[in-house]
Amino acid sequence: MNRKCGKNYRLRPTSGGRSKEIVKKIPGEKLMPRYRKKPIEVDAFQYTGDRMTLFEWGAQFDPPAGFGVLVEAEVPGVAPVIRTLVIRTLRGDMEISFGDYIVRGVAGEFFSCWPGNFEASHDLIPAAE
Repeated sequence: MNRKCGKNYRLRPTSGGRSKEIVKKIPGEKLMPRYRKKPIEVDAFQYTGDRMTLFEWGAQFDPPAGFGVLVEAEVPGVAPVIRTLVIRTLRGDMEISFGDYIVRGVAGEFFSCWPGNFEASHDLIPAAE
């Protein structure tokens, strides 16, 4: 396919689908759009190793968060060794690591978020007195 795309042209997605059209660049135009997160409030819980508190937090929602455990090995008569926790998300089961935040999103979905990412994009809302 022969495309007229170079220094003075760029590809722009068409409104109807996956095809693109070639348009002339506007002087000073940035090629990559920038976005700002909308100011929304989410429910979140930082996992610090206390599984029961995490399960109680997840059970308060309707529908409740789907947590599970992966065990190292099951030996009859011996307590199973829990290897890791998982949470059911829209994209499948996701492992939860120590320190991760479990977030309930705007559509009621649950997901795990690294502490650094969560703390960089969220502020704690003070409890109402």
